[in-house]
Amino acid sequence: MLQLSQMIRAFVRRLVSIPTETRALITLKSVGDASTLKQHVPYQGQYPSLQSTRLVTEPSARPSNDPAWRSLGFNDKDDVDYWSPRACGACCVTMLARASQHDVTVADVVKQGVELGGYDIGTDQGWFYQPLTEQLKSYGYTAEVAPYLSITRLATHILGGGTAILSVNPQIIRGDDVVTNHDKSGHLVLAVGVDIRGGRVDSLTIHNPSGKDKHTRENATVSVDTLQRSYGRRGILVRG
Repeated sequence: MLQLSQMIRAFVRRLVSIPTETRALITLKSVGDASTLKQHVPYQGQYPSLQSTRLVTEPSARPSNDPAWRSLGFNDKDDVDYWSPRACGACCVTMLARASQHDVTVADVVKQGVELGGYDIGTDQGWFYQPLTEQLKSYGYTAEVAPYLSITRLATHILGGGTAILSVNPQIIRGDDVVTNHDKSGHLVLAVGVDIRGGRVDSLTIHNPSGKDKHTRENATVSVDTLQRSYGRRGILVRG
């Protein structure tokens, strides 16, 4: 019964989105070829340093063993070990906060997010979208939860100067050799650019907090094929 209810809600969301989707398709066709990239958004990973690539693919590794463990702003090693694998949503907010000239750490944003209900430590669940939008608004952005966000609508939003936080599969989006879970969720990334060819989305540019190397972290190019397989069609639309 629960699964049926979820299917019905998903169908209704798509049905309601038809007018918006139609406008987005018309916009892309009129554009033809175009590309845009938010150059001023700094990258922030969810692990202590960009060199700690093994921490991404080895869940048993301890981020606190990284000499740069304090770089996330935590003063306790246990906090680093707990939050590093869970800080994707906080990292997306941190990147946007810094882009709007707010000097915050990942630890600052995590603390704020937990206080707003963005992550439930008791059930170990999050990040929840509505509290994330409240955080973004506190840094001067307008933010809107998009329960159904097609690739086409996402592309027109970015072409119009926006960014977006997206729900994706962490393994597929960064091109892991071994994919153990094909759910299109479990991780949040920040979309900062898009490339349009012939009126169609060719690729997306993202900041991926759990990217394992330079090609999958900052300004990482994600082909539309990879996007189709990893993206859950929901997220947060951000402007400002």
